Amino acid sequence: MALPITPPDPLGDPPSTFGSPSPHSTTPSSPTTSQRTYLVAATLAPTALLPHQPRIIYGDSIDGLPRIWRAGTAPHTVCYNAPLPTSPLHNAFWHALKSSAFADSIVKVTLPSRSAPTALEVQFLDAASCAIACVHPIFVSDQHFPACIAVAPGRKVYRVTLSRLPGVRYTDLVTGLQRCLAPFGIVREIVVHESYTFFDGTGSVLLERPDPPAQQVAKLAYEISYNDNTAILGEWAHMGSHCKYCKQMGHDIDAYPARSSETRTCHSCNKPGHLQANCPHVSKPASSSLLPIEPQRKAKVVNHAEEETPSDNTAYIVDPEDDTMLDALPEQVNSDKAQLQQEPEKAADEQALLEAIQATETERVRRLTRHTPNRNMRRSLSTSPTRRNTASRNSSLSPPPRFTRQALGTEAKSNQ
Repeated sequence: MALPITPPDPLGDPPSTFGSPSPHSTTPSSPTTSQRTYLVAATLAPTALLPHQPRIIYGDSIDGLPRIWRAGTAPHTVCYNAPLPTSPLHNAFWHALKSSAFADSIVKVTLPSRSAPTALEVQFLDAASCAIACVHPIFVSDQHFPACIAVAPGRKVYRVTLSRLPGVRYTDLVTGLQRCLAPFGIVREIVVHESYTFFDGTGSVLLERPDPPAQQVAKLAYEISYNDNTAILGEWAHMGSHCKYCKQMGHDIDAYPARSSETRTCHSCNKPGHLQANCPHVSKPASSSLLPIEPQRKAKVVNHAEEETPSDNTAYIVDPEDDTMLDALPEQVNSDKAQLQQEPEKAADEQALLEAIQATETERVRRLTRHTPNRNMRRSLSTSPTRRNTASRNSSLSPPPRFTRQALGTEAKSNQ
């Protein structure tokens, strides 16, 4: 497609403000009240800044426009995006091509086809003539038609998208990319992406490689070493499966064998596979030297009345080889008998004490009940002994009813 040649706009006078004279005028100007039109306001508005805008920093381009790469049918060929036969510039284009400085080096011309009606292929004698044709485009009227080197037979151009590019000057970046990509092929074009006019660390390259790849050309890889401390990542069409975890090709991240399926991360060491409570990298505090407090055990209540007194012929299991146990056996038996004889006496004393407390409480409740005006009033709290059935005591303390059906019937009979 033809590109129009637009001459640069002449530098005009800056717009004068209200009440200020023009810098090029010799006489003072009078104040103007003309309003600024929409066209002037739109022209003076700043250009919109967009993210990921491509910029060519290396390659065969004119006015910063990317070349159109097409496969050629022969070596040392270039391609033109020629005007259509119905265009008024068609004949002028062929006259300009015939009168060009490199016309004598043209050996063959392949006309555009029906599938590509503007693709014109021109073959030269050598590569130097191709380079001259790419530098000098064909000018027709106010438009120019640049030439781009065609891809030779047996060669293929790959568009490799790059990421993690280092933040260096563009000249240093071009030198570094040509050096690190030289084992993979010939770098034809380098494009960087700028977001809001600033380099954002991404871009792409056009890499020419033999098809099929020869032995002297290295196999393209997902991770490419830029220098000793930096590695860049490259992706291209139909590259196959590649792992974004280990940066190797041949498998994807889901099929990575060494990747841990544990997704939990420790907040202490920032490593996956465990939580902070089980972190092996954190020193645990020493155990306390204080002994643990044992819970108090409840005393076992023994009914001495139902307990049987052991007889003198109680069987003891002893070790026949232990002589000391046989010697201490009579003394142990005598101490056990004495203890068993003292337990019934203690139980009798406890029972007598409980009965005395019970009698004292019963007398106190009777005195309080006698002086209470309301018979249905709740009696004062009394301390009842434990392990005693107080149902019979409460029933005996309740006063006998004064007016019952039987008492009223007996009184009525006596009155008759």
